[in-house]
Amino acid sequence: ILDANGTLRTSKTFDYESDPYTYSIHVRTTDENGAYVENTFTVSILDEFIPIVDTLEPLLDDAGAVISLPGEVLDEGSAQGVSERGMVLGLRPDPSLGDANAKAFRAGAGGGHFEVTPVNLSAGKKYFYRAFAVNVEGVAYGTLESFVVPKEPQGPAWSGASPVSGSPGWWNSPWFGNFYLAENSWVRHEFLGWLFPAPSSGGGVWLWHSQLGWMWSSPGAFPALYVYSDASWYYFSGHLGDRLIFFRYSDGVWLEFEGGDK
Repeated sequence: ILDANGTLRTSKTFDYESDPYTYSIHVRTTDENGAYVENTFTVSILDEFIPIVDTLEPLLDDAGAVISLPGEVLDEGSAQGVSERGMVLGLRPDPSLGDANAKAFRAGAGGGHFEVTPVNLSAGKKYFYRAFAVNVEGVAYGTLESFVVPKEPQGPAWSGASPVSGSPGWWNSPWFGNFYLAENSWVRHEFLGWLFPAPSSGGGVWLWHSQLGWMWSSPGAFPALYVYSDASWYYFSGHLGDRLIFFRYSDGVWLEFEGGDK
């Protein structure tokens, strides 16, 4: 059928898998004087298929956490292109789109390289993932890969602390405040300076300070500390420059000490 704007249309839907690959079409046009022009040309039916997509290795940061999951659409499979691509993740192998137990992270349309950043994953869990791409022929998946989400770092049990975001090595305790945890188990408190902790069996913690020696405190007691050498309770009032200010309950005396550098 030749329409008014010169476009040749067919009423048949061709199928590459069952129809001939090429058709010869003979066209003739005649003017009002009987003159005509004719030509024969060939129309080829193109084969369309689901995309070819590849799942690539995850990109990790220095701590082993996933930064992004890359993939690549190697062949869009259709003249109409890939309408959707991305990654699908799950706690079971072979996660798929529409799977209630899987999460899809989309990266737009088209071919070539793409990356997604997974969010809201559970620490310590192993996730399976694979790339996907969608075109008019269907959904294609890449190879199955997996990764383990690192467990959240754990601070000293006596402190109940959580890591301070953006400050590696620093922790925040709801009762003890901010401190830096060294590899040799020493801690540098934001005010008290360097301390060596030794958790006590009855709860709380013993802390060795270079000026005060061994002190004991707990979530219910701090900023009061029991100083073993004095057999007295001290109240930590704060600091003035590099001087630590304490009030000793036994005789009502204010005391100053140097910071607790190791």
